[in-house]
Amino acid sequence: MDRSGGYFVQADVRSWGYEDGTRFCRELPQFAGVVAVPTSAFYQSPDTPRWLVRFSFCKGEGLIREAVDRLVEAAR
Repeated sequence: MDRSGGYFVQADVRSWGYEDGTRFCRELPQFAGVVAVPTSAFYQSPDTPRWLVRFSFCKGEGLIREAVDRLVEAAR
């Protein structure tokens, strides 16, 4: 049986100046070359925090490090 899996992290994008995770996710590839998914995509409740996004760690360590470096640089 295959026991591989994935890891995810939720991030609050308000410190980046965004209240809307969907907008952040649409713009993120342009300014950082990285993608995320708005948490609201996984829920139907209007009470879901709209400022949360989800990053997946499903690539190799080298690509994950590069993505982190891009995010750090974009945050400056």
